[in-house]
Amino acid sequence: MRHLREIQVLGEWINSHALTYFFLSMPDFVGASSGIFDLIRSHPEIAREAFALRDAGLNIVRILGGRTSHPVTTGIGRFHAEPDAQALAEIRSIATDVKERSLRLIAQSEAFHVPSKKIPFPAEQQINFVAYDGEPAKDTFCVYDQEGNLGVSFGRAEFLDNVSELRAEWTLAKFPYLSRFGFPAGIMLVGPLSRSFQENGFLYDPDVSGLDLVGMLRDRKSITLESYDACRLLEIFWAAKRILRLLDEVDLSQMRADVDLTASGQGIGVLEAPRGILMHSYLINQGKTERMRLMVATQFNNASINLLLRDLAEKHPDGDSISPEGEKLISRCVRIFNPCLSCATH
Repeated sequence: MRHLREIQVLGEWINSHALTYFFLSMPDFVGASSGIFDLIRSHPEIAREAFALRDAGLNIVRILGGRTSHPVTTGIGRFHAEPDAQALAEIRSIATDVKERSLRLIAQSEAFHVPSKKIPFPAEQQINFVAYDGEPAKDTFCVYDQEGNLGVSFGRAEFLDNVSELRAEWTLAKFPYLSRFGFPAGIMLVGPLSRSFQENGFLYDPDVSGLDLVGMLRDRKSITLESYDACRLLEIFWAAKRILRLLDEVDLSQMRADVDLTASGQGIGVLEAPRGILMHSYLINQGKTERMRLMVATQFNNASINLLLRDLAEKHPDGDSISPEGEKLISRCVRIFNPCLSCATH
């Protein structure tokens, strides 16, 4: 059952990454000024792949979740509508196709991925790349610096002791930061680029380790904001490959777990969503929720997004306004992060 839940999340990775990479960011790289519609006209073969990959991710979610958005079949300790062998075979076929498509795109990505001007991270700002390793027996938050060095790690049960939140009058979205560093030194970045630092992650997959795109990402000195999208493309492949491995371990006879729905206590759930870490903390009293605390990926990235936007604005003045080049870079920054601000206002 746990494997099926992870497969559902990975299907959302494929869908979300395809949307952000091809529909929002790639038009910037290939000069498609009108977005996806211009991309369809100038690069129809890539546009076809974009729609195919997004549909593939959505279909995986639909098969397991009952619908593509806000799935309805997942329950506490069970699936309300259990998949059968035919459903798993359909997912296997979809994941195999995604794996083949994405690997072809990765191999040719040098031809269309590099923009004429990249967006560097502000040199004066400490960057804390945070990723969650949910592998069995690990269950650890890992904090890396820009060179890829692991500086801090802590377990899920220690999350609330290590992460604080700052409120600002001008926004409803809070600003999480690492408590030991304070604010702003402790602000974080989560998501595909942060996951690239993990030893068990996609950069170390033998099927892609020799490709130019991977070599560029391993050279940590060359990391820019655009590295997020390179990681998204690689994660589409990695997600499809992991789905195929997980399918081999699914046991349809073990689809329910005994759950005490009248229990009391506190629990923290964490997973790596497409944009980055998602954390839910609940205080339960006799089966009823007394208090909950949510942190979504956009919330983790909120401070970094704002600092990057301010840095770009300050570097591209045009009188009392921002230069056209600055406006283009700011727009690209927003599209690369693809923030979900409504989710970040919990």
